[in-house]
Amino acid sequence: MVTTKFLPFLLSVVLISACQTISKKKLYGTWLAVELIEEGEIQDIDLSSASFTFNPDMTYMYDNTEFLREAGHYELRGSVVITTDTLDPMSMKKAVEIIYLDKDSLHFEMNASGKRQVLKLVKYEVSVDNYEIPEDEAPADTEEPEMEEEEL
Repeated sequence: MVTTKFLPFLLSVVLISACQTISKKKLYGTWLAVELIEEGEIQDIDLSSASFTFNPDMTYMYDNTEFLREAGHYELRGSVVITTDTLDPMSMKKAVEIIYLDKDSLHFEMNASGKRQVLKLVKYEVSVDNYEIPEDEAPADTEEPEMEEEEL
């Protein structure tokens, strides 16, 4: 009897979590891959060249200079990101589920050949330390002439 009383409550919780929507604004920006977990085990692979960029105009870029580069359009359906790569006309739409998103962390759940994968990413923030000024925009080195001391 107790189970039947709580069944509508449990069903509503499941439906609410299944219909979770993600804030587009939180998704905007560049995300760097830091960890890949497959079937619950952390994979020992170099992710330093893998990144995603999601723009407000609903375009994206995936860059992994080791393996692949994609760019095109994306749409957000609840917690699922669906991408369409326009660089490769033969590519199919891909879908990943956002299972965690805050201001500086993003976790995708994916299916790779029937295996559950979770890709963890961190937000890339541009700062003075990681921004290089191109040489043609850098200020010229100008030395100020030395001032002679005045005699009293």
